[in-house]
Formats: sequence, structure tokens, C-alpha cells
Amino acid sequence: LSACCLSVGGLAKDATKREVHVLFSGCVGYQKCFLVSSGARAVMQFEGASSAEEAAATRKGTTWREGERPIRIGLGGRLQ
Repeated sequence: LSACCLSVGGLAKDATKREVHVLFSGCVGYQKCFLVSSGARAVMQFEGASSAEEAAATRKGTTWREGERPIRIGLGGRLQ
């Protein structure tokens, strides 16, 4: 299996690595979380494409804070 990443955007600028980890750690195949230094973005590593796709589908529509727009999730570097 080769690792696959999800790009996650629309996070709070003050989001912590731990908060983002908690959001995705329950997903099958989750491996690591990397916060992008510019803030409001993260890259999530999964053990394979099917795990990453399933995580994206299950977290679709998730809001970082109540009343805010949903986070954006895309395979690799593409945000949707």
C-alpha cells in the first residue's frame, strides 16, 4: 500500500495539530496530520487512497465551529 494524503482547508487560523488530529483519528487508515504553516490548512496522511476517500466522504460537511462554512477536503493538493 502506498500512502495517500488529503488536503484540508477552511480550518480556524488558530487550529492546533491536536484538534485536527482528533477530527480525523477515528478514520480507518489515518496515519499523520501536518499543519501548513500559513494556517487554516492541514494535510492528513492515510495508508491508501481508499482510506483517504472514505475519510473525505465521512467528514464532508463538517464545520470547524458552529455557524461557519464546512471545511474543504480534497485528495492530494486539490481542495473542493
